[in-house]
Amino acid sequence: MTIFFFEVLAIILAILWASGLVPLIHCLLIFTDFLNCIDMFNSLHAQEGYNNILLFTVCILISMKISLHVFHIPGADNSVANALSHQLLETAINLLPGLKIHHFQPPCKVLGLVE
Repeated sequence: MTIFFFEVLAIILAILWASGLVPLIHCLLIFTDFLNCIDMFNSLHAQEGYNNILLFTVCILISMKISLHVFHIPGADNSVANALSHQLLETAINLLPGLKIHHFQPPCKVLGLVE
């Protein structure tokens, strides 16, 4: 699996999480430094092998009436995300006091593993 897959997975999981919020939301902004993801979600044009994932995501957005906007933020400008990606949890909390960190393990099926 490539970094692109994991970046797409992170965005989809954020959308799934947001779709279950109460009260319901109708606009979702996601910031990423991965330009391929920005292009895929903003153009609704996926690379080969990603059409089903994109269609799944669009179905969630339509059924929940959520407008998605994916924006670019250079990795160097996102110190909290960089700290989290390097498992520097204390650094991330110091950069953003009040940050709540929850550990997450994607379902084995999503990763192509047998449960």
